[in-house]
Amino acid sequence: MYYIGKATRSVVETTQPSCFHRAIKCVLITAQCFGLIPVYGVTEPHVNRLRFKWFSLKTIYCVLATVGLVLNTMLFILQYLRDDQFGVLVSVVFFSLQTLGYLLFLKLARNWHTVSSEWQDVDITMHKYNYQPNLQRRFKVTMIILLGMAFLEHLLFTLKTIRIAENCPNFQTDPLRTYCGIAFTHVFTVTPYAHWKILLPELPSILGTFQWNFLDLFLVLLSAALAERFKQINKAVLDTQVKNESFWKQIREDYTKLWTMCQTINDSVCHLVSLSFGGNLFFICWQMFNSVRPMTGTVQTIYFCYSFGYLVGRTLVVSMYCCWINDEGKEVLASLFNLASQYYGPEANRLIQQICAAPPALSGSNSFLVTRDLCLQIAGAVITFELILLQIGPSFLQTDKQVPQLCLT
Repeated sequence: MYYIGKATRSVVETTQPSCFHRAIKCVLITAQCFGLIPVYGVTEPHVNRLRFKWFSLKTIYCVLATVGLVLNTMLFILQYLRDDQFGVLVSVVFFSLQTLGYLLFLKLARNWHTVSSEWQDVDITMHKYNYQPNLQRRFKVTMIILLGMAFLEHLLFTLKTIRIAENCPNFQTDPLRTYCGIAFTHVFTVTPYAHWKILLPELPSILGTFQWNFLDLFLVLLSAALAERFKQINKAVLDTQVKNESFWKQIREDYTKLWTMCQTINDSVCHLVSLSFGGNLFFICWQMFNSVRPMTGTVQTIYFCYSFGYLVGRTLVVSMYCCWINDEGKEVLASLFNLASQYYGPEANRLIQQICAAPPALSGSNSFLVTRDLCLQIAGAVITFELILLQIGPSFLQTDKQVPQLCLT
C-alpha cells in the first residue's frame, strides 16, 4: 500500500535532484541566454523564490529580441510587396511565428511561479510513488541532442548561403559583404551596407531559430515529466494486490491533483502548442514543395535532406510526447474495467467517470486535444498535400519567381 505521512512532507522539498524545479533548471538557464522565460530564481532550491519583474535586464533582453524580430518581419513584408515572391512570404511567416513565440514565452514567464508551485505540491504529494529517476540528467541529454541537431541544421543553412554567394563576382575580394547581401537582402535593399548593420538581421535570426527549436524541446520536456507521473499511478495500481475502497480513494485523489496540474499547465502552454503544431506543419509543407524544385550543388542537396528529415523527426517527437500524456492518463482504465466485483465501489466508479469525461491531455488553444488520433489526421493531411503537389508542382514552378539575389558592390 502506498502511503505518505505528514512527517515526510517536511523532508520532501525541491532540493531533490529529480523534482521538476531542479530538473528543468539548466533548460531555463539556456533559454534565458536567448531572451526566453525571463524569470529570476530558477537556480534557487525553492520555487517560492521564483519571481518575474518587468523592469529587469532579463525582461528588457526579451523585449529587445521581440522588437528585433518585429523589425525583420516588417522588412521582409516590404521585400515581398516589392518582389512578390513566395519564398519571401515564407520568411515573413517564419519571423511572425517567432515574434509570437517570444510574446507567448514572456506571458508564460509571468505565470511560471504558479506552474512551478503547483508542480512542487504534486511532487510532495506523490513522494510515496518515489521521484522520477534521473529526470535532471534526461532533461540535459534531450536538450543537448535536440539543440545540437538544430545547430547543425543552421550551420548547413549558412554553408548553403555561402555557396550561393560564391556566384557573385565580388566574393573573392569581399566575402563578408557579399555573403550579407545574399543572406540579408531584405535589409541591404533599403539601407546602405555597413558592418555594424549585420547585427540587425543576424541576431534576430539566431534568436528566432533558437526559439523555434526550443519551443518543441520545452513541450517535449513538460510532456515527459507529466506523463511519467501518470505512469507512476498506473504502476501503483498494477503492483497493488488488495484494491479496496480506501486504495481507490487514495488513487483518485492523487489522480485528481495530477489532472488539475495538467489543466494548469495546459492553460499556460496551450497557445504554444498551437504555435508548435501550426508552424511545424507549415514548414513541412514548404519543404515538401521545395522537394520538387531542382537541386543545384551537393551542399544544397545535403542541407535540404537533413533539414527536411530533422523537421519531420522533431515534429514526430513533440507529437508523440504530447500524446503520451493522454495515453498514460487513460491507461488506468484497463485495470478499472477488469476490477473484481468485490473491489468495485463508489471511488472506482468516480474515477472511471472522471477519466472518461475529461481525459488528461494538452490542447492547442483549447481548440483540439493532442492525441494519437490527431497525429494520424495530421499525417494523412501531409500525405494528401504531397500527392496534390506531385500533380500540380511542375506547372506551379513555371510561374513561381525565384528569390532575387543581391550581389553588393
